[in-house]
Amino acid sequence: MSNANCKNKKVMSELTAEQVLEVHATDKCSYNDLAAGEKFGGHILVRHEEEHGVFKFWIQKV
Repeated sequence: MSNANCKNKKVMSELTAEQVLEVHATDKCSYNDLAAGEKFGGHILVRHEEEHGVFKFWIQKV
């Protein structure tokens, strides 16, 4: 697990159900990494977009 995924996991554990975490990344593989990691955690990838090389993700805690 990458350092970024470890940090995301820690932050997600501190959220309450239905709160949304916004994540920004510049790695083109970040969609695959985040989507796979959050599915295992049971969380929902609510939205994702790319803007000027920055990949943005909104992940809802369940």
